[in-house]
Amino acid sequence: MKKAENQSWISTTAAAELLGVGRTFLLNHRFDLFKKNYHWRSINPHAVRPSYRWHLKRCEQLMEVADE
Repeated sequence: MKKAENQSWISTTAAAELLGVGRTFLLNHRFDLFKKNYHWRSINPHAVRPSYRWHLKRCEQLMEVADE
């Protein structure tokens, strides 16, 4: 994975803040609104409490379309 591509993926807390939504919004809608491995991915899927990374630009684009 290229370094610039890796920087596109940010934590749930950072994504929520930059998108202007709550963390729970992102987590609750990760299966029905967002696409796995395109908008979000799990960085430790076998953990009891998994952590996610979000692709900010892709999420912004999706949310702009949803607002229209």
